[in-house]
Amino acid sequence: IEIVWRSEYGETYTVYYFDDAYSNSIVWSIASDSIPGSEHLTSWIDDGAYTGQAPALTDHRYYKVKANSSGVISPETVGFKWITLEVGRNLISLPFVPFRNDLADVFGDQLADSSNPFFADLVEYWNPLTMKYEGAYLDSSDDMWKDFRGGPAATFAFDADMGMWITVPPWSLSKEICLVGKVSPVERMRPIDLGRNFVGLSYPTELTLDDSGLIESGFTGSFNKYFSNTVEWWNRDTFRYEQVWYDTSAGEWKNWDGAPAVRGFTPCEGFWINVLSFNTPFTWTVPAPYTLPGG
Repeated sequence: IEIVWRSEYGETYTVYYFDDAYSNSIVWSIASDSIPGSEHLTSWIDDGAYTGQAPALTDHRYYKVKANSSGVISPETVGFKWITLEVGRNLISLPFVPFRNDLADVFGDQLADSSNPFFADLVEYWNPLTMKYEGAYLDSSDDMWKDFRGGPAATFAFDADMGMWITVPPWSLSKEICLVGKVSPVERMRPIDLGRNFVGLSYPTELTLDDSGLIESGFTGSFNKYFSNTVEWWNRDTFRYEQVWYDTSAGEWKNWDGAPAVRGFTPCEGFWINVLSFNTPFTWTVPAPYTLPGG
């Protein structure tokens, strides 16, 4: 993992890191405290020599940079997280705000490519305007992301707070991929329209349904599940969606079978929010599950 930041010649810098769950109680450790600055940009590579473990051997890690002479600490925290893509369909989201949202920058060369889309990993995005999926694959003949059904380059990107399907074909193998980006320091705001909304939460920590801000933002519940909006997660084991709804008579989230809902939003997991045609669209304001630590 390479960390790059804007720098000044003659300045020295300290890189801090943290390996545990992101929260308000982060205690940063020093990876290197005397990195000489270059004009414009300076970089430092984490190979595990100064962080206790190579990035490939840890689930996630976060970084900050400090200018030593001024004591100014970078306003942004950056990090990485590994996720597993199993053979079949994987519904994912980004745990960070990406540095750039095009598919080449988000995934690099981590997904299986091929000159034949039939043999490549497939990335799919739900287009709410056309009400259709758009698919893309990495073409090994020119290293370009192409429309899966043939034609020009892929026209969609993978941004924060989006859901995305990745399908690993049955003749391939499960794999670990690394997602990188900036830790979101603030509440997230996401328009939720009528119909099916393909979304994710770009936080690196879990968030419960009660703390998600959905009800406060205008998510419509009901005493009857058939009149309530729903949240759906894909269950890879059962090949079915798990649905929850909000019971206004009980003031609690429930599974479709009426039992109290115990699950919440997990980093890197995509999901759907369904707004029924007779309910009202809303803007989901998601409170950050932490106060971004400064150092």
